[in-house]
Amino acid sequence: MIWTSFALIFLGLWQCAAPATFGYEDPTHFFTGLLLIIGGFYLRRQSSFPVRWALAFVGLFLQLSPLLFWAKSPAQYLNDTLIGVLVILFAIIFPSHEKAETPSLPPGWSYNPSTWPSRILIAFFATIGWFISRYLAAYQLGYIHTMWDPFFGNGTINVITSAVSRAFPVSDAGLGAASYTIELLLACYGGRMRWCHSPWLVIIYGILVVPVSIVSIVLIILQPLAVGSWCTLCILTAICMLVMATLAVGELVLVVQMLIKSRGTGFWKGFNVQQTSADKRTLAVHSPLKDLLLFALTGITPTWRLLVSAVLGVILITSQSLKDLDPIFGALVIVTSVLSMVEPIRSWRFANAAWGCLILGALFWTGSVLLMHGAIAILLIWLSLKAGTKREECRC
Repeated sequence: MIWTSFALIFLGLWQCAAPATFGYEDPTHFFTGLLLIIGGFYLRRQSSFPVRWALAFVGLFLQLSPLLFWAKSPAQYLNDTLIGVLVILFAIIFPSHEKAETPSLPPGWSYNPSTWPSRILIAFFATIGWFISRYLAAYQLGYIHTMWDPFFGNGTINVITSAVSRAFPVSDAGLGAASYTIELLLACYGGRMRWCHSPWLVIIYGILVVPVSIVSIVLIILQPLAVGSWCTLCILTAICMLVMATLAVGELVLVVQMLIKSRGTGFWKGFNVQQTSADKRTLAVHSPLKDLLLFALTGITPTWRLLVSAVLGVILITSQSLKDLDPIFGALVIVTSVLSMVEPIRSWRFANAAWGCLILGALFWTGSVLLMHGAIAILLIWLSLKAGTKREECRC
């Protein structure tokens, strides 16, 4: 992988020349470029894990610097974010390699949640979210003056210029784009045995994708309460994050199980596992897209109970009977129902029973007589009682 060091040197030279080439001023470009050149020459002679990660942090700084310093030129924003991605790719993603990968499954599991098909889909949806967030950030940073929203008119502008967005010291959409970049790169890091060799990476990746995505989804769906407007592009990013969290949570659960079983040992150096039977599932040549989706969705079973629960959540969001409470309960029910389709966390479905009880409590507290809400609450409790179909073993 010596060619990656030459690529880093070239990116360093590019960064030094960028201000003069594109007509903007930024003294940090010279120092970041110099760091890339020095690091590239060092890696040309000797591969060093700390140096590669130090350069990756330089790439992360380039992702954030246009936001921290409110770059006035769109050329600077485009240059720094793209160069930052390339630096991280050449520093740690392309040279990443693991120990010899044995064709084994996690102990007690009938499938491997770290396989490439699911991670490819996560990277795909992270890329969509990245493009949307960069488009929103361009408006917040003043590079463009109109926004496209096919359903809610000026809803997108109202959301990204609201008091909630202005409360951030930097562009919140730009921060979203940076987080999508990190999630995309971490999805591509390591091989299909990274759950065994790099548990620390899976934990960081899982925290970025799962809890952060859940919080973001709920906040996006609560836009009508905070802003009074819906945003089509924000809803699309919420869908992307929900899909990403659903695909990533299985790998996170596996590593947490392994850490509990090993009492925390192996977090940095990995686990020592015995050879188990290999996963016989393979991608067929005759229908690659279909089999890619089937392989990626292994361990995810959309039972009819959970599908009906998700539909009930949509009904709650669109209802205005309980006013401010409907979007909150609807968002929680949708997120809970979709995530519970992942077999390792099927027990999360009981949260829907809690939301149903809270809806009944809200009806009692407000003195409302709403038959639809009462029926939805009772249905949510009943639908969460049974786990439904499970096709895989997923317990260490």
